[in-house]
Amino acid sequence: MVDISVVITVCPAHHRDELLGRCLRGVAEQTLGLTRLEVILVGDGVELDPSLVPPGLSARRHSFPTPVGISCVRNQGLRLATGELVAFLDADGVPDRDWLLRLRDRLTEEAVAACGGTTRRPHGRGEYENRISSSRYLLPCAAMNNVLFRKAVLDEIGGFDEALCFGAEEPDLCWRMCLKGHRFAHASDAIVTHRTHISTRKLQLYGRALRQLEGKFAAVLDISRRAELRIITEFYRQAQAGEGELTLAQRARLLAIAWGYGRAWVAELAGRPPHIRPVDLTERTLQAQREVPALAAAVDGRTLMRPNHVLWWTSQRGCCLMNLATRTRVELEDVAREIWMGLMRGETLVDLRARLEREYDVAPATLAADIEELLRSLLVQGMLRGTAAA
Repeated sequence: MVDISVVITVCPAHHRDELLGRCLRGVAEQTLGLTRLEVILVGDGVELDPSLVPPGLSARRHSFPTPVGISCVRNQGLRLATGELVAFLDADGVPDRDWLLRLRDRLTEEAVAACGGTTRRPHGRGEYENRISSSRYLLPCAAMNNVLFRKAVLDEIGGFDEALCFGAEEPDLCWRMCLKGHRFAHASDAIVTHRTHISTRKLQLYGRALRQLEGKFAAVLDISRRAELRIITEFYRQAQAGEGELTLAQRARLLAIAWGYGRAWVAELAGRPPHIRPVDLTERTLQAQREVPALAAAVDGRTLMRPNHVLWWTSQRGCCLMNLATRTRVELEDVAREIWMGLMRGETLVDLRARLEREYDVAPATLAADIEELLRSLLVQGMLRGTAAA
């Protein structure tokens, strides 16, 4: 019986034996052990050398004769996976020895659907921005070069959307998971060192990807093309130059993101949109159709509930809430974050007050007033709903 399936995607851009060899050796050296671990190698139009697999590592291979795209490659790996948990790793990534152990532990502790780790650049050039815990992104998103999923959840949402181009498939998968009510965790100590491959074509694809995400999620999420283009551009600026200054050639290359977005937009105007089915909140499969239990709190005799169209996730600064009905977002920090997290864990107001009094050294009357003020504010914003007590 396999516990974890590690899907390693091998694309033409990083099809080099020394890269794949380092990646496989990193998996073979995992402290989690190899007895309940399998590796699935999927090549996107490339042949895979079986001699690269270290002794003792259970590995299966599948190569597409011609390139089919990263979503097809990952879906094939998902179909071949037999483990209850599925990890994704790129062939040019090298995991630390405790990588899978850290991801699995957080997945178990938090009872979440997916856990992403920290991706570092080689040669000590810093880390990539984590899109799970960053409050700048619309919804949490894990990079597929360092993530562990529950396979049942991936099967539930239908895997990767093969109609989307490279760069759109990651946010699409993660956002659909969030809309179904599943949550992400971030294991900062689950580290993969990943070689950054940047080309003009890749940057154009990311611009095109943003336009595709707008078309798919426009009815659900308030996607700001200006804000998202700025985030993407800054991410790749750091990937090219770290904290240093960009060269003139690097600056020119970043224009490819806007160019890719513009080309996709012009193609739509010309009547050549991709065949992408928009996400609609009226679909029975989305989280907005699920029941949400009552919270252990009340205001003015009304039992409080989190409406089923309100999503929430933790961020670096605190905790983000999103009301899908009104497209509004709220970020809670410090004590407000702890109040919300306590309510989500099922704490009663009495236990919550007692814990916060100890942790923050605040007067009971002041804390009680702060809690009531926050709850009333969240009621007004639609993040909580009050129902008459039975």
